Order: sequence, then C-alpha cells, then structure tokens
Amino acid sequence: MKQLIRLPNYEYEDIESLFASFQETLKPKRNGTKEFSDLTIEDEKEYTEIIKWLKDKGYYIKQFPNAIQRQQNFKSFAYDEIRSYIRVNKGYGASDSIPWSERRELITKLKLCNRSDYSSFNVNKDLDHIIKDISNGRGYLDTNGR
Repeated sequence: MKQLIRLPNYEYEDIESLFASFQETLKPKRNGTKEFSDLTIEDEKEYTEIIKWLKDKGYYIKQFPNAIQRQQNFKSFAYDEIRSYIRVNKGYGASDSIPWSERRELITKLKLCNRSDYSSFNVNKDLDHIIKDISNGRGYLDTNGR
C-alpha cells in the first residue's frame, strides 16, 4: 500500500515519487530552450525539504552515503559532488568539462537506501547457533582460551 508523504510545501504519492522528485531537482534543466541550464531556486527549495525528510527517516544515497546525513548544500551536491564523482569514476581530467548528459545519467542511477536495511555486522550461522545454545543453557562462552 502506498503511503502519501506530505512535506510543508510538497506532497508525494510514496517514497519512490519523492525520490524521483529529489532526482529531478538535481538534474540540469532545459527551461524551454534547446540548451541545458543549471539549477533553479525552486529546485533548491524542494531539495532542501526532501533532504531533511530523508535524513529524519534514516535514508542515504548509495553513491553518496553521507550527503543526506550531512544535509549537504544543494549546489555543492548537485553540481560539485556529482561532477567530482563522474570525473573520478569516468576518468575525466581535472580541467575536462563534464557533459550534461553524464550528470543526468548519474542522477537517474542514484540508489536510495534506508539505514535500517543495512546491517554492518553479519552473523555467521555457526556463531548464531553458539549464541542460541548459550542463551538456552546448552553451551558456554570460553573466555580463557581453553
């Protein structure tokens, strides 16, 4: 079941539509012309509200795991971080221009994750069984190296 998400000035059908809107705020726009142009004030306003909500709900972006947590500035993220990521991962030089199409492609591929879905400690089945045995009184934890 889809859950309506309401922010002070925006409303989204569900988390997927919210993140799609977030991605759109980051993308270069055509603004009625053949040429792409950079970001708009409206993009920045929507980005700011969405990123606060994403942080409060424990989300992060796989390719930029700290951007939401740090509440990264809109222009810094949408322009500098994305271009830097492309530069490093696609082999562009420091003075090379990053094409609009590369930025749009990366932004489309951003993956939203929730920190509650991430387990930084995966328990080996054997260890899991040992812990269950100890908790049920059928084993013990040897701390003396015996």
